[in-house]
Amino acid sequence: MAAFVGLTLVTAPLALTQPYSHDEHQFVASGGVLALQGWLPYRDYPYFHMPNLVLLYGLLFKLTDWHLLSARLVSAASASGTIVLLAQTALRVVPGARRQRWLVAAAAVLFVIWNPLFIYTSGLAWNHDAGVLCSLAAVLLLIRGLVPVPRHGLVLASGVLLSLAIGTRLSFAPLGVPMLVGALLAPGVARAPRGRLAVIFLAGVLIGALPSLVLFGLAPEQFVFGNLGYAAINTLYWQHSGYVAPLSLLAKVRYVASEVADTPGTLMLGVVFGVFAVLLLRRRPRALTEPSLGIWLLMGSLPCLLIGSLAPTPALYQYFYALIPFLVLGLIYGLTSVEWSSDAGQIARPFVAIALLVCAVYAAPAYARRVWPPAAWAPLAEHALGVEIARATDAGPILTLAPLIPLEGDRSVYPALVTGPFAWRTAPELDARRRRAVNMPIWPDLIDRAGPPVGILVGFEGQLEEPFIAYAQDHGYREMKLAGGASLWVRP
Repeated sequence: MAAFVGLTLVTAPLALTQPYSHDEHQFVASGGVLALQGWLPYRDYPYFHMPNLVLLYGLLFKLTDWHLLSARLVSAASASGTIVLLAQTALRVVPGARRQRWLVAAAAVLFVIWNPLFIYTSGLAWNHDAGVLCSLAAVLLLIRGLVPVPRHGLVLASGVLLSLAIGTRLSFAPLGVPMLVGALLAPGVARAPRGRLAVIFLAGVLIGALPSLVLFGLAPEQFVFGNLGYAAINTLYWQHSGYVAPLSLLAKVRYVASEVADTPGTLMLGVVFGVFAVLLLRRRPRALTEPSLGIWLLMGSLPCLLIGSLAPTPALYQYFYALIPFLVLGLIYGLTSVEWSSDAGQIARPFVAIALLVCAVYAAPAYARRVWPPAAWAPLAEHALGVEIARATDAGPILTLAPLIPLEGDRSVYPALVTGPFAWRTAPELDARRRRAVNMPIWPDLIDRAGPPVGILVGFEGQLEEPFIAYAQDHGYREMKLAGGASLWVRP
């Protein structure tokens, strides 16, 4: 517990000081409308991710009006949980003296928190930190549920956690393939019991999928569109916009090589894990231990995580964050299988020390510029803005592509715009029937269907907001300048 609290003191500043991202609207605003108005994703508004984070935020926002702040702290706590799992694994499996175990645990922690992908991604109110925590815990529980003897409870819990990860972010779904194979090929277990382990694992997956299954049952067409169909029209949007982004598979692979794997920390983790994997393949130990089974499972899991990271279009930097904790887990298991007094151990220790030093050089400036001053911290600034909007407007909906802000002040928003700009900018790619089916109207159908707003908040999405501003000017709304270059048009 002390380690978790201590690590949260490291991850929380990232949550407080990361610049505001429009990707956070779809998660935070969706939790806000669930807490304030009882709206469910898919059924009541278009939503383009799996639903678990919305349900978690909806419960959380029943307890606090500080939506963005509390959501980001959930991400910080999830990141801390991931790091604690890695440190505890090192302390548990690394052989030898206590000093050696603590050195590996410390290296694992530092490899994560000093990685550029962690610094960029962790702490924002999106679905990466929570999904990584659940998926990493699922893999660790499966490994411990298979060796040294099968433990059904751990295998069941592993399936539940994997399903919770998938229900948080769909890109974790490919991870189920190597995990199911691991249960089917459980070492030292007869064929019939291995089949039982696979069934138990799948039962856990089914249990963890219940929230998603319920929402699928309420709105099946909208659920399938939000998680699968939307990707196609989003790709069309990027193609038609002329934006230069990695859209094709080849472009995505080039992006990984030039933007993700080019940083020393990430590259070294990949190289180190590759070395340990080759050593395991050459030795082929007869009796599988937790570290050796872990490396075997990770050799299947990492490519599947990469597939999940490459699946969305366009490829974005944060999509590859999940690879880092799993590579660090491979580092732990690899160092565990190395004799510290052997030549391999003599090589591994200074290599890890040099890698950590390089990571620290890259990480220090990024951390230093994020902490001060508190007035610039995004969760505090956006909450203050939401309160100011509530004071300036009557009760009623705010028309905006930044919905989490008015929800901070307990003002309602338009159902079609709960996800921020994402439904709005892609709706023209659909025909009229499809737009009605998935609740993605275009202008002026939005106002015709939902009625006039009490206020119009703009200054976040450029040209996408032009119809809103024109409507405000045509209908006599009064402009009120807000902090950060935003404007609130108030109904007369």
